[in-house]
Amino acid sequence: MSKKSMRSAAWVWLTCLLAALGANAGTPTPQTLYFEPEGEVSCTVTGISERWSGTGFMPVRVRLENRAPRAREWEIVLTGQRGISRHEYSWREALALKAGETREAVFFLPGAGRDDTQSANFNAQIFGPGAPSGGSAVTLAQLRSDPSILTATHPSMEAALFAATNRAPGIRTEIVAVDPLLWPADWRVWSPFERVVLTADYHAMLDAPRRAALRDWVALGGVLDLYAAPAEGRPRVERIGHGAVRQHAETLRATEGGKVPVDLGERGFAALAKARGMEIDEARRRELKPEAGALGLTFFLLGFAVVVGPINLFVFAPPARRHRVFVTVPLISLAASALMAGYIVVKDGFGGEGARRGLVWLLPDTNQAVVDQAQVTRTGVLLGEEFALPGDVIFEQVLDQAAAHQMHQGQMQGGNYLRTRDGATGDWFMSRRRQEQFVRSITPTRARVELVAGGAGGESPVVQSSVGTVLRDFVYRDAGGGIWVADTVEPGRRVTLRPATDTRDRATPAGCFSAEGGAAEGLAPIETLASIRWDEAYFIYAGPLAGARTP
Repeated sequence: MSKKSMRSAAWVWLTCLLAALGANAGTPTPQTLYFEPEGEVSCTVTGISERWSGTGFMPVRVRLENRAPRAREWEIVLTGQRGISRHEYSWREALALKAGETREAVFFLPGAGRDDTQSANFNAQIFGPGAPSGGSAVTLAQLRSDPSILTATHPSMEAALFAATNRAPGIRTEIVAVDPLLWPADWRVWSPFERVVLTADYHAMLDAPRRAALRDWVALGGVLDLYAAPAEGRPRVERIGHGAVRQHAETLRATEGGKVPVDLGERGFAALAKARGMEIDEARRRELKPEAGALGLTFFLLGFAVVVGPINLFVFAPPARRHRVFVTVPLISLAASALMAGYIVVKDGFGGEGARRGLVWLLPDTNQAVVDQAQVTRTGVLLGEEFALPGDVIFEQVLDQAAAHQMHQGQMQGGNYLRTRDGATGDWFMSRRRQEQFVRSITPTRARVELVAGGAGGESPVVQSSVGTVLRDFVYRDAGGGIWVADTVEPGRRVTLRPATDTRDRATPAGCFSAEGGAAEGLAPIETLASIRWDEAYFIYAGPLAGARTP
């Protein structure tokens, strides 16, 4: 063999090796949490990905084996620990097993949202009989803070997708091989990923619940690419909620692998929210800022020092009766504590107040709605911090610039945030603090706005709403770009729209409506801590007009 042939063979071998290594880089491997050959318990955990941005949820499969001759119970704790922000957020679940029983379950570690944290660890622990004192822990994943796109695909497409994305220009793609049939029919399975790539044939092979779960994930902001799909020779884009499904008539090619518009849905929603004033304005934020009270605290401490010092030593416990200090000092301290507690209660009160704004995007085709909610609260004295919250609701703390600066300077400690299947507790709401949260959910609903007449040939559209609130400043943009408006659309009443006299609200997508409204039972707002006194609910309702032609 010539030297040239040997060099060519070496290059081919090296290329194949690098491709194999890169293709398998994101494949999750089971981690043994705790195992003894003769022990009473064996536990293994498997995360869906070894890299995660910390948004949404991280699915974790737990396999627990009870080798004891009697029933036992263990507690599984999934924890994420942030580096700079020092947040710790966790999911707790108890598993009770009969003697000799083996069980598998999938739990979901909640994320804390994106921030400027440079490091984080996502761990699993087991507590209970047979486990070492303090539990046994193992690392599940590492933080992904770079701008790469975390992409899930079926193992059969992993090599082709790796080759395509490495040859195509654009943002780097990290690939994780996932077999949907091995995971439950739950949108949170896809939560760590920005993009999912499948063949149309394999997507059609999924059962209805798994296809519905994947569609829910798209509605919450994901991008699903289906290749070799029957189309008219060019990609077809179907916008669903915040995300999109792109169907490609051809098979996966290098020219297609690198094109990942992950903001396809978010851009339109952000523009609509801004145009409609969904954001909580700075004036309201300032109103909800806790008063520092530094001057009052200074005078209180000075007064306490004077009473417990000179006055105590010369009046309550003079030199002849100095032994009284053993009684007077505790009594003065208790009185001061009671006064301080009373001052705090009078000044800040119990519970708290807050403002929340939201965007409700209706999906009439699937009888669902995506609900986004931004909220800011100022709390007084909280008597309880636990509240009901469904386990599939995204609930994340948002740090403003002042809080982020305090975190960096070490002036504020991170919080401990706990989620369970049906509730939350911990530092989601803390006494005498201003906090901001972002809440997102996809919920079943039959609420919609329908086109019941007109809308063709320039005829005025007639609409009817089943949303449980009066829709104000109603705007509908038809497939041709024409804008139709109404002052109010009440539930159950037919309203004839009139042509707009201006070009307002161009942020409303074609074929969709947008309007302002209040609370709608079973839809919005998403309730959190019950002791917070909220402003009047203010939400933007939007989505496709049922029965109307879409572009």
